Amino acid sequence: MRKSCAITGLGLTIERVVVAALAVAFASCATPARRAPRAGNVVVIVVDDVGCDLIGAYEQYWLERGRAAGAPAKTPAIDRELAAKGVMFTQAWSAPACTPSRARLLTGLRSAHNGVGSVIKSRDDERGGVNVGLSLDARLLPQALRESPAGYASAAVGKWHLGDARTLARFPHHPLGEPPGTWFGYYAGSMFNLQAPEDSGRRAGYYNWEKTLSVAPSRGFALPRADEAPIVEAMQVPPADNYPTTDTTDDAIALLGALPEPFFLYVSYNAAHAPVHALPPVAEAAHSTGFQDRLREMVGDLDRQIGRLLEAVDARDTTVVFLGDNGTESRGLVAPFDAEQGKGTLYEGGCRVPMIVRSPLVPEALRGTACDALVEMNDLFATFVELADGTLEADVARDSRSLAPLLRGEASSVRELAYTELFHPNFEPSSAAHNVRRHAQAVRDSRYKLLRFTTRERDLVHVEEQLFDLATESSNSDWFEQRNLLAAPLSADAATALSRLRSALDHDFPSLSR
Repeated sequence: MRKSCAITGLGLTIERVVVAALAVAFASCATPARRAPRAGNVVVIVVDDVGCDLIGAYEQYWLERGRAAGAPAKTPAIDRELAAKGVMFTQAWSAPACTPSRARLLTGLRSAHNGVGSVIKSRDDERGGVNVGLSLDARLLPQALRESPAGYASAAVGKWHLGDARTLARFPHHPLGEPPGTWFGYYAGSMFNLQAPEDSGRRAGYYNWEKTLSVAPSRGFALPRADEAPIVEAMQVPPADNYPTTDTTDDAIALLGALPEPFFLYVSYNAAHAPVHALPPVAEAAHSTGFQDRLREMVGDLDRQIGRLLEAVDARDTTVVFLGDNGTESRGLVAPFDAEQGKGTLYEGGCRVPMIVRSPLVPEALRGTACDALVEMNDLFATFVELADGTLEADVARDSRSLAPLLRGEASSVRELAYTELFHPNFEPSSAAHNVRRHAQAVRDSRYKLLRFTTRERDLVHVEEQLFDLATESSNSDWFEQRNLLAAPLSADAATALSRLRSALDHDFPSLSR
């Protein structure tokens, strides 16, 4: 069932389309009705460059455990409607950059297995090279859910950032897969980070950006015809509804009222990725406050929009996941957080992200609790497939572990080790050949964390390692990874952990740069 709500408009173009017309179009291509799945509908909300340090519920959790105070944004909707009503994971890892994180989430595979270990650009670099994006051969979460007993419909709105420029030139409907509909059934948003429309004469950003729609609004949810190119629109503020955070929310709310149930709705916000602007209706050039303050205002606005979205969600039959793609960028970090250990790094400030699951499947006793089990972003793939009564083929999402036992209170952990990585360049996973020159890796257990940085230049390979104790129970806790244990003699416990974690890297996660 859906909660009754006011729909403010589809937000796809200046020309608005009523939800009723969309519902007819959705129904015309929906899978025949089947037994309702246990998971109900699924809404995944991804925010950009918003680390745990910016979320009030996480700040409160760590303060209660003795960490020094930070400076989170005001996030009442996330705190009250998600953290207070769901399970807040405190040890969730992503990749420390947006493209590889999204690839992990949607494939259920770690970066070395899906080929995406670094950010893709909207154009080739100056040397004529290209960092490839997600292969069209990949099998994505919406496919697995569509093939589950319930036959999920799917749609994606907001930032995509998984298709490289050359692939998009050949397959402009990349979010839909090849042929269109193999992945998502509908898409509207920005294909990369916010880009300026051609000939706009203004800088790219939240006040001036280019939006892509898989089909014209008048076509509703229909898949594009073979010769039908995506619709590209210039979006400028004013009007304030064109502000990307608002626009993505409008799209998501409209789709909640149009998608046939059960559905998987992927909502990927651009906020709070740079450029950091003052909020509408203030002129885009107004920088009366510093970067850190404007960033927190943007996160506050993001929270308000998420609150709007949650108001439109029927919590009785919809599982909602909120998560960050990576940590906060360095300019947005304030003491006691280390500005050198945020987004783009394998320190906790770069790869530990907010992840909250609110679901009718979570027992009342677990709602509003925190879970410190080691989990990875790619674990959501197996989680949703299991909750939808689906099955995973042997080689699909093989790095994913279902979190269902944690959500039901049936287990305290699903994995002994967590792993993440960055490498460059990306590669086609179907090819045995690659040219990875830089590979940064991190593996951790419940206490210790090993970082390994491997660089290959011609025939020379350089390896550097760091080891940290992440325990937070003592007054001497290394909250912010300031003490590399390898710089001094190791305790017996640390030496044992080092041997175990090195063995895991060598045997389970071998470097691509060796």
